[in-house]
Amino acid sequence: MSQIIVGKIRTSHGVKGDLKVFSSSGDYDHYSNFETVVLKKGNRSKSFEVEAVKGSGASTLLKLKGIDSPEEGKLYAGYDILVDEGLKAPCYEGEYYQSDLIGCDLVYQGETLATVLDMVYGGPNDLLEVKKSDNDVVVLVPFRNEFVGDVDIINKKIELRVDWILD
Repeated sequence: MSQIIVGKIRTSHGVKGDLKVFSSSGDYDHYSNFETVVLKKGNRSKSFEVEAVKGSGASTLLKLKGIDSPEEGKLYAGYDILVDEGLKAPCYEGEYYQSDLIGCDLVYQGETLATVLDMVYGGPNDLLEVKKSDNDVVVLVPFRNEFVGDVDIINKKIELRVDWILD
C-alpha cells in the first residue's frame, strides 16, 4: 500500500521524547489509529512503532518507540509523518491532500500552463509551487478561489482562473 504524508514533526516536548505534531489535514483524531509511522526528510527516512498518542487537537503528541529524550526528539523536527494511505483522515469539500495536488496540471482555458511541484504552507495562504510548461520557471500561486477553480484529483487537473498569476 502506498504511503501519504499526514503531518509534520514540530519539535520535542517534555523529557521523555514526546513529539509535537502538525496535522496536514487539521484533523488529529485519526492519529490514534497509527501503529507505525515513517518519519521522512529529504532522502532520510526511518520507521517507528507508535507507543502512545497524547492530547488532542493542536496539542497532540506522539510517543515513538526509540525516541526517549528531548535531544533525540529534536533530531526529527521538520520531518514529515507518513502512514499507509488507508489511515489518512477524510477530506471535506474543498480540501485536498498535498500528495493529491502534486503532479496536477494547471490548466487555463484548456491549455496546460504549469505542473504542481509542491505546496508551501504559511502566512495567510497556502501556495502551489508550480513549474511553468514553456520555460521551466518555478512560480508560487496562491491556492485561493480568485486564482484556482475546479480541482480534479482523478484526472490530475486544476483550473487556473487567471493566467497572469504565472508571470
